[in-house]
Amino acid sequence: MGEKAPDPGWTTRGVITRVIDGGTVEVEITRKIVVMLRNCWASEKRMDPSLPEIDRNAAKLRGVASAVHLQQLAEGQPCTVSIPTHTEDDGVTQDIADSLTMGRVVGDVWIFGGLNLAAVQVARGYATRTKGGRK
Repeated sequence: MGEKAPDPGWTTRGVITRVIDGGTVEVEITRKIVVMLRNCWASEKRMDPSLPEIDRNAAKLRGVASAVHLQQLAEGQPCTVSIPTHTEDDGVTQDIADSLTMGRVVGDVWIFGGLNLAAVQVARGYATRTKGGRK
């Protein structure tokens, strides 16, 4: 009694089966889903044609380093996945489909000892909390 009810969302346990890039992992539950880590923007592993040509190679190298770090940290680890189904601004509950982007669900993933993968990637400099590096 007296405990705060959890925020609306979908939470389950799974196993990280593959690291796609520095901010995205594949998690096997009863089927595989691709989870884009919430609050974790990492450079892509491939060349980004939207960047100025002079910046493309450095961004690719950062993306590869970020993915390697996440792979070493998380691949094969049991995890807990949480897909929020509410917005922090207005608290309105939404359908889980509203958490989809680029064929991925956006959510939080924790591994052993309560490590939030997005927070670790950001804290170790492999990603930023927002796209473009703004914190």
